Amino acid sequence: QTKGAGWGYVPTAPSDSWVTAWGAAALLAARDAGVDVPKLSFSYILQWFDGATDKKDYHLGYAPGQMGRVNLAGGEAFLHHDTLSAFGGLMRLQIEGRPGATVAAAERTVSTDLPNPDPARRDFCHWYFGTTLLAQRDQRKGTAWTAWTQAVVRESLTLQQTADTCALGSWLPDDRWSLMGGKVYATLMNALTMEQVLGLAPARAPRSK
Repeated sequence: QTKGAGWGYVPTAPSDSWVTAWGAAALLAARDAGVDVPKLSFSYILQWFDGATDKKDYHLGYAPGQMGRVNLAGGEAFLHHDTLSAFGGLMRLQIEGRPGATVAAAERTVSTDLPNPDPARRDFCHWYFGTTLLAQRDQRKGTAWTAWTQAVVRESLTLQQTADTCALGSWLPDDRWSLMGGKVYATLMNALTMEQVLGLAPARAPRSK
């Protein structure tokens, strides 16, 4: 972890919000398992998020100098979703122990960008982090949770492979990030999303620092 910030893709690389959010998730899981994680590490994460957050609409950018769309080579035809704000908002919710302005903004963004049948809008990461944010922010209750889960279940299960072959139960790698992750990524992200919808993963309430 970089002092005063988070993580990049390799040691000594500049921090970015995507890898930093994954680092935050790992430290939170360690903390929940009873590991003594220094509070300073979480403070650095929040310091990075603060610097990469737009002060007008509170969306989280990839980095302070890269606040717009993030492209994956070969996937430019897919439309953009504010997945980073959902992921970052989820991490803030757990680190800070309360839903602040950035969490509220992330929830509004997710609630107005529901999964739909358009192949160009297909983003399994967005589906997962949107579901998990709403599960923990709203404790699987309310109109936002209902509207989102109805949409994500409809779209996800429509894409699940049902033919009696070796692909039964999997998902095809045909979303915004599948060029990098492949069928294993596609299947696991959708399975994790359904786990949240069904309540098989706990919707833990925010806790104080």
